[in-house]
Amino acid sequence: MSAVSPPELAYTLTERREDISPADIQSLRESVGWQADSQEVWQVTLDTALSVRAVFVGIGFLVGSPRHAVLCDVCVKPAYQSRGLGGKLVASLVEDAKRKKLRYITLTFDANAPWLKDWYGKHGFRVAGNAMRLP
Repeated sequence: MSAVSPPELAYTLTERREDISPADIQSLRESVGWQADSQEVWQVTLDTALSVRAVFVGIGFLVGSPRHAVLCDVCVKPAYQSRGLGGKLVASLVEDAKRKKLRYITLTFDANAPWLKDWYGKHGFRVAGNAMRLP
């Protein structure tokens, strides 16, 4: 028996924060096996992000300052992956950063998913050898 593909949706990106709930964000993160956080954390993230883009089945954020932004929490529900939605989210966030004249856009990716290095590379990101983080 073959798996049934999810129905095609009209993938319209939204930046209207009122259309995105903390529960929606948590549901997306759980669908890809990411760590849970409180509804309050996601509400603060929505309230303070420089830019937010979402589709019914995916989301991504730019957080930071008017000079430097970090692309984070880009995810798409597994049943909808490999359809170009993640790339559309990233491209839209990068375009928004350019409109805002941000000087730098950086990101980190999970060391347990090394394929993300190539995926983000396809979207113009390059490894910066001097990046650091706290454990």
